[in-house]
Amino acid sequence: MYHVAFVYTKQAGGYEGVVIWSSYESQAAFEKAEAELPEEVRSKRRVLEQGISKERAIELVHQTPAACRIAAAMQDSRGADGIINPDLLQMELGKAMFANANR
Repeated sequence: MYHVAFVYTKQAGGYEGVVIWSSYESQAAFEKAEAELPEEVRSKRRVLEQGISKERAIELVHQTPAACRIAAAMQDSRGADGIINPDLLQMELGKAMFANANR
């Protein structure tokens, strides 16, 4: 497997700085998948490291700062009206803190 770690950019809003990872069959499969993505999607993340081990990818994800996870949780807690739903925020913050603590 060919593992790639990405970090969200400023264009991703509250997700800026959050690290994620994906697996591909090969480097060629990764490059093909990237080429097929719309620019809008590609602009929201950049490759942090590629061709890495699964363990390294997970290590990078765990290095996401807590502040970035909190900002993402806040973004995910907003309703269509832009107002934060306190119950949803509590749930999202719980997930964010668990992800940061689960190392």
